[in-house]
Amino acid sequence: VSIMCFIFFFKQKTAYEMQRGLVGSEMCIRDRYQRRVHGIIMDTKVQADIKSDFDKMDKNKDGQVDRLEFCYHCHKFSEYTLEQIETLFKKLDVNNDGKISWEEYSAYMTKRAVEFRQKTFLELFKRLDKDGNGKITVPELKECGINAFGYNLTDPEIQDFMAKVDTNKDGEVSTEEFVAYMELT
Repeated sequence: VSIMCFIFFFKQKTAYEMQRGLVGSEMCIRDRYQRRVHGIIMDTKVQADIKSDFDKMDKNKDGQVDRLEFCYHCHKFSEYTLEQIETLFKKLDVNNDGKISWEEYSAYMTKRAVEFRQKTFLELFKRLDKDGNGKITVPELKECGINAFGYNLTDPEIQDFMAKVDTNKDGEVSTEEFVAYMELT
């Protein structure tokens, strides 16, 4: 077990915990196989999930989701009110033609996926930053290992983590360093 294992399980647990209020592909962010979508490095599995959700909504298979298709899907698969569904439809229908194109849906969902991923990383950082000073230190990692794993992380495990993440080599991991590292894993 290592700190990377903890980070992996945190990401999975957080994605699971947050899925209740989300629709379709907003549900889970994975970071294994990546490609660039809308100028953002995205997981191919997430993009496939987004496309699958769009195709499920597009009942008449015309390549667009009209208001009725969207309302039916959201009402069936979420607990959103009609007002919330209408608000979301308006956000997705960027060109106001009364339909959501694949491009509109994909752009919105990709943005939401990135926001979700950033929120997940910041939540994990806060859990590791025990004193709340905006930096993760070796003592905090040791304490976190005891609390998260029930045993002490070894010095080599902690040093390996610090060597990979502490890019300015000041002995602490800043929020920026942590998020940048997490984006690559």
